[in-house]
Amino acid sequence: MSTSPGHRLRSLLPALVAALCTGAGAIEPGLEIVWRDEFGGASINTANWTHEVNAWGGGNNELQYYTARTLNSFVSGGNLTIRARKEPYTEIDPSDGVEKTRQYTSARLNSRFKGDWTYGRMEVRAKLPSGQGLWPAIWMLPSDYEYGGWAASGEIDILELRGETPTEAIFSLHYGAPYPGNVYSSGSISTVDLSQDFHVYAVEWEEGRIRWFLDGELVQTRTSWWSSAGAYPAPFNKRFHLLLNVAVGGNFLMNPPENPDYFPQEMVVDWVRVSQIGQQRPYLGAPVELPGRIEAEHFDLGGQGYAYNDTTGANLGDGERPEESVDLEVTSDPGSSGNLGFVQPGEWVEYSVTVPADGSFTSSFRTASAAGGGTATLRVRSPLSRAEYTTGVTIPSTGGWQTWTTVEGDSPLEIPAGDYIARLEFLTGEFNVNWFELALPAGAVDGWFLY
Repeated sequence: MSTSPGHRLRSLLPALVAALCTGAGAIEPGLEIVWRDEFGGASINTANWTHEVNAWGGGNNELQYYTARTLNSFVSGGNLTIRARKEPYTEIDPSDGVEKTRQYTSARLNSRFKGDWTYGRMEVRAKLPSGQGLWPAIWMLPSDYEYGGWAASGEIDILELRGETPTEAIFSLHYGAPYPGNVYSSGSISTVDLSQDFHVYAVEWEEGRIRWFLDGELVQTRTSWWSSAGAYPAPFNKRFHLLLNVAVGGNFLMNPPENPDYFPQEMVVDWVRVSQIGQQRPYLGAPVELPGRIEAEHFDLGGQGYAYNDTTGANLGDGERPEESVDLEVTSDPGSSGNLGFVQPGEWVEYSVTVPADGSFTSSFRTASAAGGGTATLRVRSPLSRAEYTTGVTIPSTGGWQTWTTVEGDSPLEIPAGDYIARLEFLTGEFNVNWFELALPAGAVDGWFLY
């Protein structure tokens, strides 16, 4: 860790989709939906999901060829269906360029780089397939593998099922060292036949604790794990993404009989919802109105992973809000009491803002750096529409950690009226931030220019 003032933070929820749920699987009070797919369209939403296409076998000697065909996965009637079929299928495997033939096909979808989170409540309402050799799974993998290959960077299995025992729900964690030094913790419960109806499978993932739920009932809690490449709570302190798939056969369960008569089999998903645990709220009691100046130390309340991401876990500065892990300092910059310091790549802070009228906003940033400067991004995103307005900024070296200059953002932000979350995200370098400002150009009134 550098001893020079800069600031440290972590990564979580990409786009806030604030909404309340009604009906089956309603979100509990105090939880806010931040990402969801209700499968209400005519096709799989490629902004949320990516198909994995391969015949690799998942490292488990599985028998299926995963395809992106609508024969194997589709949306209809408000549901996503993943269909495992018994059929010979030959295609060039994109993972290695080799033509392969498999006797089963299926689908595997992931949300990597489209839905990635550090902590939260992940819920899926689904009806599962059954039959010898069927292996439906609702699970999570690391998006960045910062601690190394599987399973040093972790795996969270929200629900797995062996098709020959559809009344046994299985919940697991994988961690440890890269294969073959991987280990796991697993539990299961006996329940109703999960292939006969829809059920809600969920995890609540917090720092140092992961809990599993079946239809709202707590079924397992884990607080102990390790990674060969990081201190606890690694590896479950980095962002993960969701996966939905139906595998066939493999090391985890029995293979199907030679001529099974129960295919095709389907996993039908009603919805997927990811919720924030806790409540992010403005530090000053109300969102900052734009145009206006935002003091860097006035980031939202809500804590690590919700209102900010700080990689040190401790406040390294001497400024206000010592109970927060964000690194704040007393500043000598006139007109301000404190600045945000110890900035490091991958960290971020968020601010609730409101825009009373449409506008084309310029941005400026008050910064200081004795370590060569760096780069940052300002993202202003809508909690409802998921629309995002972004500008970059390049921070120069100023020759001192309290030698301040004002720099301009790379491009204007065309922001409609509404309520937003402004995230200041640090990409490269080390620097301090005192404040940032969004303003209307001279001569503009409510986003319109006077001529």
